[in-house]
Amino acid sequence: NEQNRTQKQEHTNQKMSSITNTTDAVEEAVGGVVVAWSPVLTPLLVSFIQGVIFFMFFLWKRGKDSKASNYELFEPRQFTRAHRSPPPFDGGTGMFGWAKAAWQVPPEELLQKVGLDSYMYLRFLRLGARVTFLGSLLSIFILLPVYATGEARGSGTEQFNQYTLARVENGSNRLWAGLVCWFNFVAFALYEMYEEYSMYAKLRYQFLAKGDIDTPPDFKYSCRVENIPPEYRTSSKLKIYFNRIFPNQVKQ
Repeated sequence: NEQNRTQKQEHTNQKMSSITNTTDAVEEAVGGVVVAWSPVLTPLLVSFIQGVIFFMFFLWKRGKDSKASNYELFEPRQFTRAHRSPPPFDGGTGMFGWAKAAWQVPPEELLQKVGLDSYMYLRFLRLGARVTFLGSLLSIFILLPVYATGEARGSGTEQFNQYTLARVENGSNRLWAGLVCWFNFVAFALYEMYEEYSMYAKLRYQFLAKGDIDTPPDFKYSCRVENIPPEYRTSSKLKIYFNRIFPNQVKQ
């Protein structure tokens, strides 16, 4: 029995030593990964340049005063769907003067002008903007100062890593900052998505009941008929058949 206990103890010690060595290796590998500034700044610079190019292209095309005779990549809505286009926004002052008027368009008018699909897409973009804005506030004013003033030092805390969890020591109270920010960020995102899903469900039911201004009224009262016998698979015979069931109510 004493020999068995000794063997079990040795086996346990070997397993604990193996776990410790593995943990040390993982910590050493993680601590040795240093994120340089160039992989972070280069995508930001490229994205900024692309954004400026696309925005200038939009401003150039937005000022068109006539419809293009041939296909163009972008055509103002007043030329493609004039009956669903609001009056031109007041340009105001500067290249962003029109943005204020566009932002103040009532939701009901926006839905009527662009339709349900485009309206929900615009709401999705605004949802992303709100969630990203909160994440940016939490990162800039809470997480970055907490991480940057951490007490951990070493090769793994250089360059961009000095603004990450690599600067926070194990067991430090600073770890609570990340947990609290994560909890609030996720709660806010879930709440916003719930509100958007609820709004979509409401608008979807309204669309199914009332349709769209460009949708012919007959489509709201149409039904799909399947398994039609071969002898009725022509427009004329099918119309005669349904006209006997619904006299003078069938339109083709």
